[in-house]
Amino acid sequence: MNVTDLRSALHEQADTVTDHNAALRLVQVHARVRVARRRRIAGVAALTVGALALVSAVAVLPNRAAEPDNTGPADPSDPAPVPTIQHENFVSHSGEFDLIAAKVGEPGQNTLDLTIPAHRGEVHVSMVCYGANGRRDGYWVSGYAGDSRPARPHSDWCGDDPNTPAVPAVTGSAPGPWNYGEGLTLQPADGQVTFHLELTREVDENGVPLDHPDSIGDYVPVSHPDVVLGAAVYTVADPVTTVAGTEIRPLVGVDGQDYAYEEHRLSEPGKRELTWRLEPSAEVRYYDVVASDAKDPDKPGPGVAVSLDGGSCRSGYAFAQFRAGGCLLSPGEPHTITVTIEGEPPKNALLGVVLYGQTG
Repeated sequence: MNVTDLRSALHEQADTVTDHNAALRLVQVHARVRVARRRRIAGVAALTVGALALVSAVAVLPNRAAEPDNTGPADPSDPAPVPTIQHENFVSHSGEFDLIAAKVGEPGQNTLDLTIPAHRGEVHVSMVCYGANGRRDGYWVSGYAGDSRPARPHSDWCGDDPNTPAVPAVTGSAPGPWNYGEGLTLQPADGQVTFHLELTREVDENGVPLDHPDSIGDYVPVSHPDVVLGAAVYTVADPVTTVAGTEIRPLVGVDGQDYAYEEHRLSEPGKRELTWRLEPSAEVRYYDVVASDAKDPDKPGPGVAVSLDGGSCRSGYAFAQFRAGGCLLSPGEPHTITVTIEGEPPKNALLGVVLYGQTG
């Protein structure tokens, strides 16, 4: 089983957005959607990413319509915006993410440093490791920023597909459901930051490699002649609202397509179920499910069940707080999304559904 580090702080804003459609028209070309569920640093759900390469060329992504800048003059002390780039081994854009830097090592190079340029907002770091089967053989790619190495740096399984362009923070395939992983988020910086990657194995206090996914040890550097490590850095757009403690950004990217935030529904505190009946739409739509305080995190037992149209897309989550991807909603048909707490709901439990519409 996975052991997941869940964010416990609940900062709930209003459950509606005043005139959100008009406001989003100015920002949804630029903004993206944040992953709210934090994966344990030894999380088993690794990103679906591929090989990386050292990036030297910089280009502006196509299909980014210029819009009026209504933000006022920039603070001269702020770092300049970092231009996005194109790269054959990474998607240059997906949902809230735009690629700004990437680097890959050589086979057998079991450590790698990546310099991240100064940046105004937070950035997302995706790590990749291929050339070994991490789940079978116990190899991880571990990463951390700065000069102080923690005993348990953020780590993902080794074993990505070198022939598939890396996609940040989302795994799954149509029609869904999709899974999100936060990866590693770095805060704004007015100077360069060095990110360090290592090939590692997880060991116990005696240095013996762990072979149980629910055990927790330290990640120690190791070597492998065939492993290739790499990382990519993406800017992350600002949120437009918060639902059940989860920051929502105007775009989410799944299956190579962007979907723009439209609206959401939020349960009353302590309610066991949230049902949203959607009228038919001419476009393909997509939804996320979010929850906070949905169960006692210290007690085993049932969690939250999600279903679309009575069972066409089912999933369950044994977490107190999470954000999870739903399924694509076929156009021209009504749909019903039901989110249910299995068992007695805590008094502060909140359930939310976030709806997105296809762009382009």
